[in-house]
Amino acid sequence: MRSGQFNGKHIHKVDGKGRMSIASEFREKLKEREKLFSSESASSQDPDSTMTLILTQGMGTRHIWCFPVDVWDRKVEQINKLPNTEKVKEIRRHLIGGAQECEIDRLGRILISPSLREYAGIAAGDVVVTGMGETFELWSKESYDRIVGKADQEKSVQEYAEELGI
Repeated sequence: MRSGQFNGKHIHKVDGKGRMSIASEFREKLKEREKLFSSESASSQDPDSTMTLILTQGMGTRHIWCFPVDVWDRKVEQINKLPNTEKVKEIRRHLIGGAQECEIDRLGRILISPSLREYAGIAAGDVVVTGMGETFELWSKESYDRIVGKADQEKSVQEYAEELGI
């Protein structure tokens, strides 16, 4: 399903209250997803209704991982099917325990909780939004530049792609 995929890198601003606009391109993709995956969705019946995202702590690095509801539900179902080991409990605590439902208001904004902003090091100012296919990520600009935008990243990406046969 190509049309519902999140692509690209965008720079947005977070205000002092933790509000941030979601790119109109991403909002349109969320609307498409809701129409495809939820025939009873309020947004498919009411064009003025709000949409919901699930925001949680990213894995591996400190960023915020953003899920459309249908993708989040599949992820939680996948996690819940795993055996109840200590490793799985840690994953549940991190992803599910760190998650928040986040409505996109009529102006296209979300309110990022203080705990998620603190986790990702996001303060008022620039935020990097990166499309990741079915999900997208929010990064503080400083973390993104330091971790993702590092000079040797191009070589690493090429090596990873070759290892995976891409």
